Amino acid sequence: MQQRNGESRNGTPGQERAATEEQGITNTLWRCVQWRAGQMLNKVLFNTRSEAESFCAQMHRAEPDIFWRVEPIEARLVWN
Repeated sequence: MQQRNGESRNGTPGQERAATEEQGITNTLWRCVQWRAGQMLNKVLFNTRSEAESFCAQMHRAEPDIFWRVEPIEARLVWN
């Protein structure tokens, strides 16, 4: 239960929510990086690996000469 000052009774604010993976919340984001001729052209972030791989597969079908790489990154590196 959330207290009025923002702290939960069981710990820090939002700790219960962030700890449950059933809701799909993790500390890992999946980044799709678009490469062509050795240069990075675009980056797209996804919450799950399956979303990222699905996106890369769709993009590969649309433009097979452009390579997309899927890589996990920590959320703390993206947001403060």
